[in-house]
Amino acid sequence: MGETTAVAHGGDHGSRSWGKPPLAALPPQDRTASPRPRCIAIAYCLARSAIPA
Repeated sequence: MGETTAVAHGGDHGSRSWGKPPLAALPPQDRTASPRPRCIAIAYCLARSAIPA
């Protein structure tokens, strides 16, 4: 009694299937469909400079 064994706590360690890569390695599906913030900022600056003050 009172013996301890090494048990991994705090995660679902048995649910990962070993043949697949982790989810973080997969590319996001909507990255190419959404405009980049840099493009939005450039378009905004160009639109503001085209309007006379």
